[in-house]
Amino acid sequence: MPTQLSVNINAIAMLRNRRDLPWPSLTHLSRIALASGAHGLTVHPRPDQRHIRFADLPDIRALIDAEFPGAEFNIEGYPTEEFLVLAESVRPEQVTLVPDDPSQPTSDHGWD
Repeated sequence: MPTQLSVNINAIAMLRNRRDLPWPSLTHLSRIALASGAHGLTVHPRPDQRHIRFADLPDIRALIDAEFPGAEFNIEGYPTEEFLVLAESVRPEQVTLVPDDPSQPTSDHGWD
């Protein structure tokens, strides 16, 4: 199976959230990434929603379903009950479990 690119759009959301403005647009820049050949999009929603907000996920899912039906939606996260419910509601093609405690500022280690 060849390697395929999935673009992580968390940094775009972080820029948007920094000043609580509606831009840059996650869906607009996600559309550019997918139209340019990315195989999918990756997000890592954290409990504090400092990057991707839970409310962003249905918009990203809708973009993929409507315009890029072959693309993959990957959601990364620590397997809390809230995360699992979120993943089940959005139905991504892939879920990546990440061993970061919800209070950690960033992922910095693997599973023990």
